[in-house]
Amino acid sequence: MNDSLQSALKKLRLSGLIETLDVRLQEASGNHLNHAEFLELVLQDELAIRSDRLVARRVKAATFREQKTLEDFDWQFNPSVKKKQIFDLATCQFIHQGKDVLLLMDSLTRLAAAQRLIGLASGEPPTTKGYTPSVFNILPQLLERSGRTERGSITGFYTVLVEGDDLSEPVSDAVRAVTDGHIYLSRRLANRGQYPAVDILQSVSRVMMDVADDEHRQTARELQRVVAMHADIEELVNVGAYKMGANAEYDQAVRAMPFIQRFLAQGMHERAEFQDTRLALKSLRQQIRSLGRSQS
Repeated sequence: MNDSLQSALKKLRLSGLIETLDVRLQEASGNHLNHAEFLELVLQDELAIRSDRLVARRVKAATFREQKTLEDFDWQFNPSVKKKQIFDLATCQFIHQGKDVLLLMDSLTRLAAAQRLIGLASGEPPTTKGYTPSVFNILPQLLERSGRTERGSITGFYTVLVEGDDLSEPVSDAVRAVTDGHIYLSRRLANRGQYPAVDILQSVSRVMMDVADDEHRQTARELQRVVAMHADIEELVNVGAYKMGANAEYDQAVRAMPFIQRFLAQGMHERAEFQDTRLALKSLRQQIRSLGRSQS
C-alpha cells in the first residue's frame, strides 16, 4: 500500500483499515478477486471492527462496579443496581453472545419525569407541559437500542402512564413515534371489569403486515370495523335512545358486541395459544356475519 493511500485513510480516521487492506490486497491478488468482491470483504471487516468497538463502549458506559457477565450478575431484586445497568447488560452481553432478549421496562413516564427535573436544574428551557428538550433526546436513544442485529435481538415492552387518558400527551406522542406499535389499556374498559382492558381501536401494530397472513389481517379488520360501529352509537344504546332496525350495520354491531367482549376477555391464569386464538377469531367472524344475515 502506498504512502498517499495510508495518509488519506488516517485523515478519514480509518487508520484501522490499513492492516486489513494489506491482508485483503494479498488475498485479492492470489485469488483473482474482482473490485466488487474485494470491496465487500473490506467493508465486512470494517463492520465487524466497528461492532466490537460499539460493544466495548457500551460495556465501558455501563459503569459496573465490577465486570458483569450473564453468569455472575445478581438477578435478585437489588435497589442499588441501576436500571440502566440492567439495560446495558442486555445490550452489551446478551446481544454480543447472540441471544434474543425480552425486555420489560416500567416505566418511561418516570424516566421522562426524572430527566425533566435534571434538565430544569441544569438550566434547560421548559417546552410542552414543562418537559425539557433532553427528555425527547433520551427517549429515542433508549428505544432505538431495541431491535434486531446480526448477532441477536431485543424485543422491548415499555409502559407509559398517560395523564388524564390524553393520548396526545408529549411523552406518549414521542414514544409512539419511535416504537413499532402500542397497546392502549383503557380505564373505561377496566371499570367495566373487562381484562385485559385493551382498547383495540386505540391500539396499533406497525409490524402486523410482516407477521400475519392476509386472512388474519382481513379478519382483524372486520372485527375492528364492528367495534368502531358500536362505538359510534354506544351512548345512544346505553340511554335506550337507539332503536333497532334504524341501520343494519349498527344493528349487527349491537348484537355482536357481547360475543366480541367475551372473545377479548381473558383470565389472569388462562392460557391462549396463538393458533387457538386465530381459530377463535375466525369462528367469531363467521358468527358476526351470521348475525348480519339473520336480521336481513
